[in-house]
Amino acid sequence: MRNGTAAAVAWAAIMVGAGLAAGKEPAEEVPAPRFDRIDYAQPGDCLTLDPRAGDERAIRSIAAGLKKETQEETLGAIDRWVARTLEWDPETPDGWRTVERMVEDGTYGGCADHAVVYGTLLRACGIPTVWVKTMDLSWIERFRSGAFDASRDTWSGHVLLEVHLGGAWRLLDAQGRTLYMRYDPQARLFPDGRFAYDKGGAPWDLVLSIRWEEWKKQTSAYFSEADPSQFIAADERTAPRFGDPRPVGKAVYIAGNSPRYRWAEAAARALGARGGATFNTDFDRFLAAARGQILVVTCSRGEPVLPASLCSAWLPEGWEKAVRSPDTENPGWMERTLADGTRVVFVTASGRHAIARAVKDALSQ
Repeated sequence: MRNGTAAAVAWAAIMVGAGLAAGKEPAEEVPAPRFDRIDYAQPGDCLTLDPRAGDERAIRSIAAGLKKETQEETLGAIDRWVARTLEWDPETPDGWRTVERMVEDGTYGGCADHAVVYGTLLRACGIPTVWVKTMDLSWIERFRSGAFDASRDTWSGHVLLEVHLGGAWRLLDAQGRTLYMRYDPQARLFPDGRFAYDKGGAPWDLVLSIRWEEWKKQTSAYFSEADPSQFIAADERTAPRFGDPRPVGKAVYIAGNSPRYRWAEAAARALGARGGATFNTDFDRFLAAARGQILVVTCSRGEPVLPASLCSAWLPEGWEKAVRSPDTENPGWMERTLADGTRVVFVTASGRHAIARAVKDALSQ
């Protein structure tokens, strides 16, 4: 890659020059971005854990509790675990943190932090994974035109993951909780106007933006030389090499009146469910959207919010008895999984804490 080589030379000059000017040994050499590091015909090579990501025993201990019978179920379990374990904190200071440190802190600062945890757990669960660095095309254009002010303007990039699922490579926006089932690993144009410029299997060596100053220098050196337009294939400009986006993790739909639906939704979201919708009317539309997801039905004045004509089709068997005698069997909730994968939780409990506990207990099964 001609421009990649030029960028490597430019970046090496920056690092060596800085070391000599300071009268010290040159700093650790940071590799220039490369798009061609991965042999996609050998997905098994993409399972090694980066030793700088954290203690391998601790990571594999977490992974052991997340691995399911199928890769898809494992991906969903990891997604829910990350969603309920790590909270986004924009005030998180720059700097490399191990997986166990982020878990201990309970926070991630951006897509790079998030991708380190998510991708490491995927590998530990046996799902081949590659980290991909992208920059927004709008940022690249501004940078190359000379209009970008590094001291004032935003550096606009994103980290995504390539995962080998179902015998093929897919593109995963882990932070965006979206999996693109149709994907060509040679694609340079990514969703939302992004350009892929660097890939690798070791997050530390890849120089993610967590290593802020090094990443900025590396990215500047690369795009000072590289013109993205020469890397983008003609067919990508007319037909993207990715598609069939699917949400990762199930969304929660709440049938209920205020404030009960808020209490139920908060409990489900805390367990890692994606936001779906809350409703107490237009049932046909919302129930259709809830297919394959999580449906929580609450009660109002001791009766299900769903119309009686829909209760038998959706609610767990025995729901009428549960309403009449809520404390005699499965106090507070009943659960049913439909043939299409829809998970239905019928909450008979009342009161904020009782509803939250019922949803938590049901979805933790």
